[in-house]
Amino acid sequence: VGTNLDVLSVDSDYDDLYITREILLAGYKPRVLITEYNINFGSEWAVSTIAKPVGKEEKVFWQNDCYFGASALAMIYLTQAFGYIPVFSNHVN
Repeated sequence: VGTNLDVLSVDSDYDDLYITREILLAGYKPRVLITEYNINFGSEWAVSTIAKPVGKEEKVFWQNDCYFGASALAMIYLTQAFGYIPVFSNHVN
């Protein structure tokens, strides 16, 4: 897979911010980047779940509650650092 992609969608139900960051740091440059965000964190805070501990990733996962992913503002700040701008949000998964 080349690093220049047309579309990349990241939806991991927990580590969306960290996975997106690592993909972009690895040099992947999708023309369109789709990410999930957690509406429960609100729109005024740039927050995310704590990263899973290295080597224990399989022990930390979404518990069907409101603690998952990152806020929209956190995703915006991250992606803006790589030259992306938000163009749409539907507030619903």
